[in-house]
Amino acid sequence: FPSHDNRTFLESKGVVKENGKFGCVDKNLNYLIKPLYNQMTPFQNGYSIFEENGLFGIINHDGKIILPAKFISLGQPAKGLVRFTEGDLHGFMDLNGGLRIAPQYENARDFSMEIPEISVKLKAKSLKQQLRV
Repeated sequence: FPSHDNRTFLESKGVVKENGKFGCVDKNLNYLIKPLYNQMTPFQNGYSIFEENGLFGIINHDGKIILPAKFISLGQPAKGLVRFTEGDLHGFMDLNGGLRIAPQYENARDFSMEIPEISVKLKAKSLKQQLRV
């Protein structure tokens, strides 16, 4: 039987671990996603970040892979965008994998309010226009 932690239940879905792999169940412990992944975050905004072979991707609660596990690092999706890491730099893409801001920032965080926190100083208005949020 899968082990689970009630604290990981968000959006009526819980991340569970069985035989060293993570998946997702509903509140009745029915599998929504079978345990296939090395790591999996609790669902937020309808998405979970999963890890496979040391790389990260994004999956929805139906088990559909939104972004394949090919990224060094991914942020939690918000407003249809996600932070990613390529080499040592961070950028932003949409949930279809479309590049919105090329990797160019040494440090970036996920969205807070309407814009992400990045390590260079930009006017919020110009960044919002660039992201089209």
